[in-house]
Amino acid sequence: MPKPTIIFLVGFAGSGKTTAGGLLARKLGWAFIDLDREIERQSSSTVAEIFGAHGERRFRQMETSTLRSVCARVSGPTVVALGGGTLLTAENRARMHRHGQSVYLRCSQAELLKRLRAVSDRPLLKPAKAGELRRRISRLLSRRRPFYERCDWTISTTNKSVRQVAKVIYERFK
Repeated sequence: MPKPTIIFLVGFAGSGKTTAGGLLARKLGWAFIDLDREIERQSSSTVAEIFGAHGERRFRQMETSTLRSVCARVSGPTVVALGGGTLLTAENRARMHRHGQSVYLRCSQAELLKRLRAVSDRPLLKPAKAGELRRRISRLLSRRRPFYERCDWTISTTNKSVRQVAKVIYERFK
């Protein structure tokens, strides 16, 4: 398999995209971009602040615009960690497939719940109770999973460290 210009890491919040992506990029000697951090840098606001002030629809527009600009300016091999909902937009899916290869970091719902329980900066996952978090994860995963599963390659991150995940992906693309 020829090396892609961009490896897009896709998956639900807590699946390990950002942390494993940074490790993978270092191992490959590639650049690394976290799309959510790029949006925050360009807007001078956190993702939570954008959601709070402008809503999810505006955030998704900013996400599409930022992905468009990232793909246009990438001039060398780059690992890009996408936000959990980036693939909900057809334009984003098409752009991703046109510019690189995608890796779905699949994680069980039970593991996601464990990883996300203490997280408070995810706008779509800000419930008051654990039961509500479980329902929200389930609902969002049901909607997103069909898009995640269209990725070029899937790796399970359940019960794996980010180092293990990065190593498996590295072996595939080195």
